[in-house]
Amino acid sequence: MLLDLKPERGYYSDCLQHLLVTVAKWWKRDYDLLFIKSSNFNFTPFDPNKPDLIGKRIIAKRDNSYQYFEDFHGVKFTIVESTDSNSIFDYIINQLRMKRPVIIPLDAFWTPWNTYGYMRLHAPHYCLIIGVNRTEKRFYCLDPIYSMDILKLPFVDFYNGCKGKLGLFEKKEKKSIDVKLIIGQINESLKDIHTDSMVVLCNEIEESFDYKTELLEFPRASDAPINIKLVILAFGRHYLARGLEFLAHQTYSDGILKLAELVKISANSWVNLHNVMCKIYYSYQTKKAILKDSRDISDKIMEIRTQEELFKIRLEDYVKDNL
Repeated sequence: MLLDLKPERGYYSDCLQHLLVTVAKWWKRDYDLLFIKSSNFNFTPFDPNKPDLIGKRIIAKRDNSYQYFEDFHGVKFTIVESTDSNSIFDYIINQLRMKRPVIIPLDAFWTPWNTYGYMRLHAPHYCLIIGVNRTEKRFYCLDPIYSMDILKLPFVDFYNGCKGKLGLFEKKEKKSIDVKLIIGQINESLKDIHTDSMVVLCNEIEESFDYKTELLEFPRASDAPINIKLVILAFGRHYLARGLEFLAHQTYSDGILKLAELVKISANSWVNLHNVMCKIYYSYQTKKAILKDSRDISDKIMEIRTQEELFKIRLEDYVKDNL
């Protein structure tokens, strides 16, 4: 039994989000509003009693708006709790019989295609089960963060590594989109972008940013906390812009399109800053280190602060004039 899905990748998405995108595209459903509330920012000032890296104190979170996914894109995603691998196995088989893929949590330690973590380290991860071969005692999986091929998960690794939650999909009828309601909710969610905290961050970067401890000592550029947060910040702005474009096309609104264009500017700025950090990391690894003055980094963040403050003002003006 094997469903005919192909792996898809989202933009700067995590392992779970790649899988949500994969199923949406397979069912030919949009997902533009699924990640629209992922734009946020905060920063925890240095505490001498709890010293920590600057990158770890940047607060940036991903958000999956499952209700939007169901209501406006017609994909219901349900999380089922279970601590028993046997009951999870039965759920999976039943779902596959209904031609529905299943997301499972799979410890990196038991993920055979993860050459970095398999049998070496424990870390949370997800993959998508699209088929089963009971004769060969394995599942067929998709895991776009690692591979664009169909992967094989032996039952022994499944039983050892799959514990806890299970993600189930169901097609639903799409509801009409209330653009004004969604815009109002987005405006409310953007209170989580604390631009004043960007000033605090910039001051600390200028005073105490250490490339070695913040970036260069990590085994991979993607492991550095500051890079992890920059990716999330870029992800949130990208999907906010994409969601606004989607809403604009529902009402042919030039005003909403202009808001989307503003968000794209800050999205690209976060991407550029992430690229700078990666360039510094790899230049150091090849012993051709190009370390920028920390003031250059803080200046870029202050530019982003200006961009995001302008967007928030324009969005509030739009809400006042149209809602």
